[in-house]
Amino acid sequence: MEQICNQKICGIVAAKYLGILLVLLFSRSIVHASELPGLLVDKQWLVSNMDNSDVVVIDVRSTEKYKYSHILGAYNISIDKTYPSKGNRLLSINAMKKIFEKAGISNNKKVVLYDEDYKDAARMFWLLEVFGHVNKVGILDGGFPGWIRSNLPQSSEIYQAKQEKFYPTVDPDRYATKMSILLALKATGMMVVDTRSKNDYHGADDGGAGVARVGHIPEAENIPWKENLSYIDGVPRISSVADLSELYAQVTENTVVLIYDDDGKKAAVNYFALRMIGKKAAIYGAGWNEWANDIALPVVKFGSVN
Repeated sequence: MEQICNQKICGIVAAKYLGILLVLLFSRSIVHASELPGLLVDKQWLVSNMDNSDVVVIDVRSTEKYKYSHILGAYNISIDKTYPSKGNRLLSINAMKKIFEKAGISNNKKVVLYDEDYKDAARMFWLLEVFGHVNKVGILDGGFPGWIRSNLPQSSEIYQAKQEKFYPTVDPDRYATKMSILLALKATGMMVVDTRSKNDYHGADDGGAGVARVGHIPEAENIPWKENLSYIDGVPRISSVADLSELYAQVTENTVVLIYDDDGKKAAVNYFALRMIGKKAAIYGAGWNEWANDIALPVVKFGSVN
């Protein structure tokens, strides 16, 4: 009896082999690169380097989403694993070292990160830079939604990386503390940016569980994290360098920007955007949760300090 192909299944199979064909075509036409093309990595570059042993692709979405579908050959570091149970939202050096090593990241590897809306990928980007992996990590332009839309190779196979050795070197200039913020409020050449929504910034919302006060840090500018993004055919993209330069027009060449939020992710998008345009930035890791709950620190709500 003639075997009849279910239309949906045939479509999936055809898409899979079309993706593999694209990989082969790109791989033959582009020589493997020794360096990343920039902080923002385009799909074509990644396709041409999928079998490059010097490149590690990391899916930072949840383990559940990774198991369902991910970029062919990508390893998973769920971003939730990078948070301590409490405190300043930064794991110990040894804990992060183990996470990186288990995912196959060594000091010489080039790392490409991706997620669905840049928040998780940007946090991992920042973490890698905090621990010394500077100029060796980038974020996939368009993330997983863009990869799917381009019909590029995906898999549901759970990949286990060959464990590598990673020797972290902490860069204190990329991580801010409460004291850093207090000094910045009195110093010239420094700027504090709140990356939460305008409602959160003005104290219009309740601030969420575990937060004693609402509002924002005095003198902080409000640049919500979503303003760093643009959408093309429904796919979130980091805005162009020209648009980002306009968004951060008040940031001079020598300005150091200290960024904060309430979840450790939003601020990372602004951090990545500032890195895209060559500006100096650091993230206040403990963020609004620490500041708002310290009643000795000033808070502005609708223009009034309390």
